Amino acid sequence: MNYENENFIELIYGSIKEVNKQLAPENHLKLKVNEYLVSEKSPIDSLGLITLLIHIEGEISKNFNQNINLIEEELITEVDTPFETIGSLAEWLKDNVK
Repeated sequence: MNYENENFIELIYGSIKEVNKQLAPENHLKLKVNEYLVSEKSPIDSLGLITLLIHIEGEISKNFNQNINLIEEELITEVDTPFETIGSLAEWLKDNVK
């Protein structure tokens, strides 16, 4: 089954809202498709990113009945990481959640 990108953007936004509750206001992620997650331009640190990815994993498990591991060093640290922005993460999820 193929899911639309919008489904994943909404799922990510929901996770961001939850994670933002735990972060200082200056570290809040904006609900924008081009908001950086993995970049020097990102407002969150590595712990914030891991917290967000774990929350997204839980939401995918709950909503799509699929276990997926987003905490893979290769995915996060590669030059063209699919986790650079909210939009690129949503696109990666669309392509990898079955």
